[in-house]
Amino acid sequence: MKLLITTQAVDLDDPVLAFFHRWLEEFAKNAEHVHVICLKEGRHALPKNVSVHSLGKEDGRSLFKYVSRLWAYAWRLRREYDAVLVHMNPEYLVLVGWLWLYLRKRVGLWYIHPRATWRLRFGMRFAYKVFTATEQSFPIVTPKLVPVGLGVDTDFFVPKEITPSAELRVMCAARIAPVKRVECMIDAADELVKRHTPFLFDYYGEELPRDKRYAEGMRKRADHLGAWMFRGKATSEGIRDAYQTHDVHVNATDTGSFDKAVFEAMACGCISVASNKALRDVLPRELMFEEGNAKSLAQTLEHIAHLPREDRAALREEMRKLAVHRYSLSALILRILDGLKYGIA
Repeated sequence: MKLLITTQAVDLDDPVLAFFHRWLEEFAKNAEHVHVICLKEGRHALPKNVSVHSLGKEDGRSLFKYVSRLWAYAWRLRREYDAVLVHMNPEYLVLVGWLWLYLRKRVGLWYIHPRATWRLRFGMRFAYKVFTATEQSFPIVTPKLVPVGLGVDTDFFVPKEITPSAELRVMCAARIAPVKRVECMIDAADELVKRHTPFLFDYYGEELPRDKRYAEGMRKRADHLGAWMFRGKATSEGIRDAYQTHDVHVNATDTGSFDKAVFEAMACGCISVASNKALRDVLPRELMFEEGNAKSLAQTLEHIAHLPREDRAALREEMRKLAVHRYSLSALILRILDGLKYGIA
C-alpha cells in the first residue's frame, strides 16, 4: 500500500506532536511508500520511503499558502498514494475530501476528542472509516467508527527497577487545563496530608495561553503543599524517566477524552489511576476513582500506599503486560492499515 498522511507537525522537537514521528516510522515499516503533508516541518529522521511535504507554517502564517499547497500536493501526488489517513484535523477533509472522493481514494480519519465541531460533522462525509481509541473517545455515533485502541511505543516506554521510598511518589503528565481537573488532584493531595499519608506529587506540563488564568489559580491553590511540585514542560525522555521513577500516575480527565499518558505510564510499569469511565475495561476497579472527587482519589492513592511491596511490584508488572498486549504502537498501526485495506464501504 502507498499511503498519504496529513498531520499538524513532523517535528521531533514539537512539545505535543513529537510522538507522531514514531507513528510515521511504523507506517513506513508496513507501507511501500508514505507521503506526509504537514502544516509545519521541523527536525526529523525518517526512513527513505517517507516523503515530507510542508504547507509552510515554519516560514510564517498564510492561510492562502496553506490551502493552495494542500490542494497542489493532493493533486500532484495522486498517482503515488492509494489511501489517505487524516490525523486529528478534519479541516483537511473539508478542504480536500471532495477531491479524494473523486479520485476514489480510501480515506480514514483518526480522531480523539469529546467535542463535535461542524468541521468534523461535515468532513466525516468524505471518510470511509473513522479510527479512534474506544467508542467513548469519539463524540458522534456513526457506523463508520472503528475503535482501535491507542498506540504506545513500548520499545521506548519501558520499565526500570525502582528504588523503594517511604513516600508514595505520584505524578501527572498533562497540560494545565480545566479539562485535566488539576484542582481535583491538588485537593486529593490536601486530603492525603490530613490522612498522614506520606507522598510526593510532581506535575509535568504547562498551560496554553487560553488557560493562563486557570493555571495561575492552580499554582496558588497548591502553594501551601510542600509535597506538591509543578515541574513544567519536559521532553519525551524526561516524561519517560518520570514514569520510571514514580509509583503512580494520575489521570483525572473526565470521560470523553482518552489521554495517552495513561498507557505510556503503564508501559513503564507505573501504576495508572483514572476516573475516565472508558477505562473501566482497562484498569482494575481499585485503580478507578469517582470523576472530580478528590476524596475518592485520595482513598485510591492511600490504598496503593498501603500495599505490601511485593503486591505493588506485581501490580507494576501487570500494568506493563497490559500495555504491551493491548496498546502497543505496532499493533495499532496494523489495525489502522487493515481498516484502510479491507474496511471499505
